[in-house]
Amino acid sequence: MTVSAARRLGAGGEAEVYEVDGRPGLAFKKYRLPSSERAAKLRVMLASPPLDAKAGGHVAIAWPEELVVDGRGVVEGFLMPRIDLTATVPLFQVYNPASRHQIAPAFTWRYLLRTARNVAAIVDSLHRSGYVVGDINESNLLVNRRALAVLVDCDSMQVRDPATGAVHRGGVGKPEFTAPELQGIDLATVDRTVASDDFAVAVLVFQLLLEGVHPFAGVWRGRGEPPDIPARMRAGSFPYRRGARVAPPPHALTLDVLPPELRKLAWRAFTTGVRRPSGRPTSAEWVAALERADGSLQTCGRSPHHVFGAHLRRCPWCTRLDAGLPDPFPGPSGRSSLERRPPPRSVRLRAAAVAWTRAGAVWAARAVLAALVRVGRWGWSHVRDPLAWTVPASLTGALVLALAPVPALVLLCSGALSSAYRTQRAQTWLRWRGPAWWPWLPAIAVAVVQLVHGPWWWPLP
Repeated sequence: MTVSAARRLGAGGEAEVYEVDGRPGLAFKKYRLPSSERAAKLRVMLASPPLDAKAGGHVAIAWPEELVVDGRGVVEGFLMPRIDLTATVPLFQVYNPASRHQIAPAFTWRYLLRTARNVAAIVDSLHRSGYVVGDINESNLLVNRRALAVLVDCDSMQVRDPATGAVHRGGVGKPEFTAPELQGIDLATVDRTVASDDFAVAVLVFQLLLEGVHPFAGVWRGRGEPPDIPARMRAGSFPYRRGARVAPPPHALTLDVLPPELRKLAWRAFTTGVRRPSGRPTSAEWVAALERADGSLQTCGRSPHHVFGAHLRRCPWCTRLDAGLPDPFPGPSGRSSLERRPPPRSVRLRAAAVAWTRAGAVWAARAVLAALVRVGRWGWSHVRDPLAWTVPASLTGALVLALAPVPALVLLCSGALSSAYRTQRAQTWLRWRGPAWWPWLPAIAVAVVQLVHGPWWWPLP
């Protein structure tokens, strides 16, 4: 069909979007360079629309509805549902705290959770219909004030023709949302998969729930020039993983803010899912987990706009506010009415426990070093007399006594450290206890020394 285009609504690199005279609910996307490949792809999309594209009267997927041809019969574009751009914003303006304060100050963490759920539901609907989105990013997903999301630029996704098996690829994609196995590859020459979509969904969910921080962003702790985010993806340098050479960004939220089920899904996506795409959580798993998390939220008694997971004992948004950071959820006015207050006694006690633990660790290290130096000096004095190479009991006992406080120190302070250092790396390390008998080794060693050499307090020869 042919249409009469009216006012231009927007423009991109490959097409322009216009109003349609007499059809206010539709928009006309007109290609600057029409091609037979685009026409074939659009015909396949029109023959098999996805499930739930307009669920509940809301347009969740701006799917092509009619082809538009010129006087020569050339397909020059298509009609699609018209999205009210005055009532929607790109996704990144919602998960970024600074822009959210201006355009949607009434958004709470519950709204961000529901936005993440709706984004994952859109992708899951397309997967169940046999499509792969490919180019999932923070700009082609829009969200309104009710946390309802809509996917635009649908003609850029990957489409398989069920009749011929031909794959109409989408050759575009942002590196920050491209799966590690596709980094550095010409996307126009490779078929993307459902698993690559699942990686992009995981990135968007992470950014929505953790103040817009990319899961692989952080402070480089290795040598040389810091690698960019795509390189960190390929290397699996997840900052919250033990042994990673990247630390989380300053003032970034820890993974503990996420409810346990969501935290496990994020961990799968950015650790095992980097090397093994089939191990990534699917969009359907994200939908189910986010719905369960939405049903178990609690509200802070200090502010009705502070909503967080029921697994937390203290409001994380008040913690950030009390630390001198801006209130991430100030309310409809955009200005927080809360004042900064000193941390509670439990937090101060945890800080004191950390300080004492560090001091004890320094003391133990110095004791061990002093004992080793003493043993070294004794051994050097006996180099010329090999027959005298028998370690005196006093030196052995001194060394054992220097090492004895170390396991006890770890056991006594690990609980305080576990509650104080709320990072995934610290939690993983502190949960390790080893065999139940290993703290008794120093006592066994002292007993053996006493049996062989006599009391450890014997004077040096």
